Amino acid sequence: MKAIKGSLVGLLMVLASQVQAGTIRVVGQGQVSQVPDQVVVQLSVVKLADKAEQAKQQADAAVRNVLDAVAALDIPTENVGAADLRLSPKYNYQKRERVLLGMEASRQIRIVLSDASLLASLLDNVVSGGATQVQGVHWQFSQLAKLQHQARLEALKDAQAQAKELAAVLGAKLGDVETIDTQTQQAGVPMPRLRTAAAEMDSYQPASQNIEVQVLVEFELE
Repeated sequence: MKAIKGSLVGLLMVLASQVQAGTIRVVGQGQVSQVPDQVVVQLSVVKLADKAEQAKQQADAAVRNVLDAVAALDIPTENVGAADLRLSPKYNYQKRERVLLGMEASRQIRIVLSDASLLASLLDNVVSGGATQVQGVHWQFSQLAKLQHQARLEALKDAQAQAKELAAVLGAKLGDVETIDTQTQQAGVPMPRLRTAAAEMDSYQPASQNIEVQVLVEFELE
């Protein structure tokens, strides 16, 4: 019996020495909750004409009208962007035959609103101004990088606390950091329904959104 106990004690001493001479890897979690403060609206202007130049002129004119409609709401110019023109032939397929309908010109427009109460007025103005499609509306953070940084710090603190706890249980001391890997996740925010009435759009408020960061940290053990 004494021989068995002695063998177990010896085995534990060997394992402890291996742990102390090695490393430990832990996963830390960090989370920051915040309500998004910006609305992003993505539009498109599409015009079809017999000739490419005609389609281009019509698309450019429509984009100017849309931008004027946006400017009327005092939205800063740095929050509005219009993509380059795209031209392509437009076909209709009937009875396995390809029929040319004309040349299609399209441009994309992206608008960032810091005041969500302007959303309904913006949609009305841009559609009246010549926008062909409202492709999407979603919320975002103006200070996303800052929020991710906060979540990352929380994750690193969590990883360090876990590592210290495990090292103490193993009878070791925490040493220097060997490696750090990070992964950021952002929970989705429901999009406003584009067919919702204007009054409902004005009252729409986004829910708080979680920004989560996970870090895999490897520490030396002394």
